[in-house]
Amino acid sequence: MQSEARFEQLLQQAKAAREQGRLDQAAALLDRAEQAHPGRAGLLAERAQLLYARGRYPEAFQQIRQAIAAKPNQPDDYLLLGSIFREAGHPQDAHNCYRACLELSPGKVSAMICLGNLARDQRQTREARLCYEQALQAKPGDPNVQTNLASILCDTGHTGEAIRLLESSLRTRPAALTHSNLLLTLHYDSQTAPERIASEQRAWAALYAKAIRRLPLRNDWSAARRLRLGFVSADFKQHPVGRLVESLWRHLDREQFEMVAYDAGTRLDGLSEKLRTLTNRWQSLQGLSDADAAELIRRDAIDVLFDLSGHTAGNRLLIFAHKPAPMQATWFGYPNSTGLDAIDWRLSDALSDPPGANESRYTEKLLRLPSAPWLYKAPEEPLPIRPLPHTRGEPFTFGCLNNPAKTSEASLAAWIAILRLCPKARLMLMTRDDEDYQQQLRQRFALQGVSASQLLLVVPGTPRQFYEYPYQVDLLLDPFPYNGAVTTCDALWMGIPVISVVGSSYVSRQGVCVLSLLGLSEWLCATPEDYVQRAVALAQTPAVLAAGSPGLRARLQNSPFMDYPQFARDFANAIRSAWQESARAASDSTPR
Repeated sequence: MQSEARFEQLLQQAKAAREQGRLDQAAALLDRAEQAHPGRAGLLAERAQLLYARGRYPEAFQQIRQAIAAKPNQPDDYLLLGSIFREAGHPQDAHNCYRACLELSPGKVSAMICLGNLARDQRQTREARLCYEQALQAKPGDPNVQTNLASILCDTGHTGEAIRLLESSLRTRPAALTHSNLLLTLHYDSQTAPERIASEQRAWAALYAKAIRRLPLRNDWSAARRLRLGFVSADFKQHPVGRLVESLWRHLDREQFEMVAYDAGTRLDGLSEKLRTLTNRWQSLQGLSDADAAELIRRDAIDVLFDLSGHTAGNRLLIFAHKPAPMQATWFGYPNSTGLDAIDWRLSDALSDPPGANESRYTEKLLRLPSAPWLYKAPEEPLPIRPLPHTRGEPFTFGCLNNPAKTSEASLAAWIAILRLCPKARLMLMTRDDEDYQQQLRQRFALQGVSASQLLLVVPGTPRQFYEYPYQVDLLLDPFPYNGAVTTCDALWMGIPVISVVGSSYVSRQGVCVLSLLGLSEWLCATPEDYVQRAVALAQTPAVLAAGSPGLRARLQNSPFMDYPQFARDFANAIRSAWQESARAASDSTPR
């Protein structure tokens, strides 16, 4: 009996160590448990959990199958098997496992959440929402459920409700990733002031990063030597970040820079494989704690470490809190400050962050590139420029094809005003696959006097379907305060004009950045009221749009967004300049 009790104690200790990210300690405890009772189902299951945490899915699959064969009535085992199938891209098998878990344990909230996450993967937004709502009914106030439901509410434009749920979750259980979700969600809310976001970003750092001790570094601040650049992201795949770094890495001078990619994601695709060939080293961070990942990066002697995620999904910001590289920077993935004083620089430009306007909101120093702050890579699909719909005798059609989370209250009010003033025009609006949400949108417009025939609600669909939507639009309406960026460039690439409201922060000035650098500042609107008037005027005189449409692709091709060699030179010069400034600062702070 004593041996049995010791075995169970070792299993529980191993589980606790795994859940706290101490994976090596968990493995040692399991080895000791196996010496006492080899082949036990519970041991197999816990070892499978550990292998899953390390990202070793095939081995985890074999272990958990053996555990289920030995003891087939354990709900958590089916939950893990479902998660392995999900990561492997087998959604139906994952669904069946989660359902089997619920059959064994009908009230198991974690299985309901997993079903919701699986549905969200497949863009089945309504199904995901129903799963999370069921979980919240089963366990009211559960912070994990609240966080997941908030993500769906944000996806469907219910930003205020999402913020309230995330704040409730954080009051119950403060967590860095949940707090990051709140920070990102605040950007979508037209009622949230930039100062509130800046304050919340600093609060995030104070809560989760302040106590982290920085690693000791041996810095060689030589000005002219080859620098080793590290890039951390969960989005080295078909994603705006993946498209960005492919264009940069292909053109950076390899005599000046060495590139190391630290992949924080779990799923790779064809672009991931291309990106791997462009690096000097590719390292997965899966299964590594923040402290272990930071130590790995320190041993790799990275000179400049780039965060490409900020507070978006899959971020590993707490690695940067350890300061594993002498110079650290954040770029592109998140449209604001990280809040971390361990990150030295934030890459931007003078259009997105005019000098003297936003510096006080950032904990990082701004490193302004001389032209575009990021690169645009056109889709690989052949996308010919076609005549605008109104020239083919169709009703004039406005469109917003951005992430539906950007459909703010302020944007909706402006779009309703436009359609009321243009009763024969239509609006094509990107939404999520949720019939309830779509019906709410129709009712919202109808109550303001907009007829049902004026509203065309679409869902993303396949890439081929997605790229067909812009061809049905005469004028793209950039959402605000969270502007489009890559989506705006995609529209211009296809010959679709865009108008945008000029905001005061980086996130609300991407329209300013893109349109100004393409010589299209006449499509910038000083206020939401100006935006409405400009949209109505263009709908009434559409010949102006039709005349300019064929030349939009050439403007984009000839802009800094697609001059990859020049951008790479500008990037290199900016990093060298920041490196020298950081070296001087380090020298000044060194005791003499």
